Amino acid sequence: MQALLGSLVVLELPVLLRCLCWQLAYLVTWTTCLASHLLQAAFEHTTRLARAQEASGPLSGSPLPASSSTLEA
Repeated sequence: MQALLGSLVVLELPVLLRCLCWQLAYLVTWTTCLASHLLQAAFEHTTRLARAQEASGPLSGSPLPASSSTLEA
């Protein structure tokens, strides 16, 4: 009886490990896909904001100088 039980555990262990590996691979794949979609949405949102800002005209009081000659004065 003990030998049968021992062989059953030995046979089931690889099956359980294989199942666990597939579950982990699925979780990593799903998380990566979700992160990809979120980054794509953030990029599209940023480009829409940039286009809206360009359409509204140049900003007054921009933190960047207009040219390098203004730094010398």
